[in-house]
Order: sequence, then C-alpha cells, then structure tokens
Amino acid sequence: MSTVLQKADNYPEDELPLSKEMLTKLEQLSALRFKNVEEIESVEEDIRLAQKVFEVDTTGIEPLYSVVEEVINCPLRDDDVIEETSARNASFYFYTYLHISLITLHFRPYRMPR
Repeated sequence: MSTVLQKADNYPEDELPLSKEMLTKLEQLSALRFKNVEEIESVEEDIRLAQKVFEVDTTGIEPLYSVVEEVINCPLRDDDVIEETSARNASFYFYTYLHISLITLHFRPYRMPR
C-alpha cells in the first residue's frame, strides 16, 4: 500500500475524511494518480470549496435552469435532414461513412448518385 493512501486515512476527524477507497475512486473518475501528500491536500481543499455551495441558504429562491434563461429566447428550429445533399457535400464517401474534412460521420447506407 502506498504511503500516500496511508497518510489519507490518518487525517484528523474534523478534517475532510478521504479514505483509501474514496481516493481510489477519485483517481479512477479523474484519470489522475495522486503521487504525494500535497496533491491529496489540494484535492481536499477543492472538495472543501465545493462543499460551500451546499451551505448556501436557497429558501424561497426559484431554481435557475439556465444562466441566460431570461436574457436569450432562442427556440430551436425544425431541421429537415436530406441525406442526398449531405452526401454530395462530402469530399469522400466510403460505404456508410461520410468524410468531411477532419470529421467522419456514420449513418444508414445510402447509394451515392453518380
């Protein structure tokens, strides 16, 4: 067992408890590896700062679903996808794959007109 994980289990109870299991899970989710105690302490500080959000009293405040909800009213339009047009715009077409510059799209088979 690494000394970093052992150190994480020895923090005082009043501090944010990061167990070995929690650290392992955080490493998996973040694709990071905590190599020293300073990195663990930095993660703990980040979690402490994020916990402050839960301490805010939101009694009587309506939920905000978007920060621009009342500023921008932009309904989505109805698009009609025409595969023949998109196939003609492709620089390269291979079976069911369209190649458009650096993007490759896959859709149901379509016979390209000659």
